This record gives sequence, C-alpha cells and structure tokens, in this order.
Amino acid sequence: PTETQTPTIEPIIYNYDNGVSLEDRRSIELGNTIASRYFINTFGFRMQHQVIMEVRATTPGTNESYLYADLRNGLYKIFVYTATPDDWQAKSSLTHSQQIVHERTHLMQDELSNGVSSSGGSVRGPRWLQEGNAEYNGYRAMADEGYVTMNRVRECSIVGVTRSGPTPPLSELETNFTYGSSLNLATLAAENLVNRAGIRSLNNFYQLLTRMTWNDAFRTAFGIDVQDFYTQFNQIQQSYPSYYGQPPSFCVIFP
Repeated sequence: PTETQTPTIEPIIYNYDNGVSLEDRRSIELGNTIASRYFINTFGFRMQHQVIMEVRATTPGTNESYLYADLRNGLYKIFVYTATPDDWQAKSSLTHSQQIVHERTHLMQDELSNGVSSSGGSVRGPRWLQEGNAEYNGYRAMADEGYVTMNRVRECSIVGVTRSGPTPPLSELETNFTYGSSLNLATLAAENLVNRAGIRSLNNFYQLLTRMTWNDAFRTAFGIDVQDFYTQFNQIQQSYPSYYGQPPSFCVIFP
C-alpha cells in the first residue's frame, strides 16, 4: 500500500492500495474532513488518537465487513474494502462520506469512554444507541454541509423501518442488533434523544460510562430512564405509516 498524510483539520494517515480509485479516495477523504469539522463545531471535540485509514482495493475476508472501525492494539483504524460489488460499489460517493463519519463516531465513542464503548458485554451500553448515534452523526454532519436535509433522513428512515415488515422494538436491540431496518430505527431513536436533551447529550453518555453503569449514564445524559424511553419511543414507532413492500429505491437519501 501507499501511505499518504492528507492535510485535514486533524492529521489522518491514509494507507491506500494502488488499485483504489481517485473517486473513492476523494469520498473517503471528504468524509474524514466533514467528520473532523462536525466533531469540532458541534462537540468541541478533537481526536487525541492518530486515525489510520486502511483502504483496500479488494474484498474483505470471511466474517469481515467491507467497512469497520478497528480498535485493537490501542490503534484507531478504519478498514475499507472498495471491491465489494453489493456494498461499497453499490453506494454513491456521498453515502461513502456519510459512512466514514459513522465509523469515525465509533472511534470518538471509544475515546470519550476510555475504551468502555468498545469493550465486550453489556457495560458499553445498548447496541442500538451505539449504532444509532453513529448513523445519526453521519447524516447530521452531511446535513450541516448542505448535502441533505434531516427531514429527508427522517422520511427515508421511517420507510426503512416499515417497508420490510415489523422491526423489533429498541428493547430487543440492546445486544442482538442487526443492520437494515434496525439501523433505521436506531437512527430515529438517536434523533429523538437529541430533540429531548440536545446534541451534546450523545457524547455526554459515553463520557459518563467511565464512572457509572450505562443505565445510570442514560438517565443522567438524556433525562429519562431507559425503560420509560422504550415505552414512549415504542408508541412513536407504532405510529409510523407503513411502506410495506416498497423497494429500496422508493426513498434514497443520497442518489
């Protein structure tokens, strides 16, 4: 791989395979620039760890995702495999940038919580919040740059929740989390928490994990007990209009 360090708000090392296209490089670097700007402007947050992008012009190995944050050995890496036809290659360049913000959020969660968010077991908090926070940040950062509106994100997220049939409630997504409609629901839940307690409450939750249980951190950060939140949000979920049977093309956030 070739190594470059592109000047952004925060220094990021890019290890690119020679076969990675210029378009992919641009969308990845745009995502990192947007992430850094969003984190600073919204949360006053700068990464203390060096971020390393490992970008491969191949497909991932067995049981490996095409895009993921890797926090092993104390390093903050994001792996991207650009040769996956049904995943990376099937998505637009703006979606790629949004996904980079998503993965950068996972690095931020780990740094804020001193590693608790990436530890095993239930101490890290519910998976729906971890993923919903990351997906919400990805879209909110892109919206702040003028690439999309949050109304559009909300509309398409509701379509995603309902078009394939019933999506399990949040209370069933604490540990057994799958993507697809569950990620759409988690994004809407994160937005609800932001509307309730402000955008910085998301980061506050992860900071609080360093000194209290996740249930107590949830109550302190968002001002509501998690079980009460589940009850209230389930009522909201039940009120969504049904788009059952609609194809993915029915509502696309980034064409």
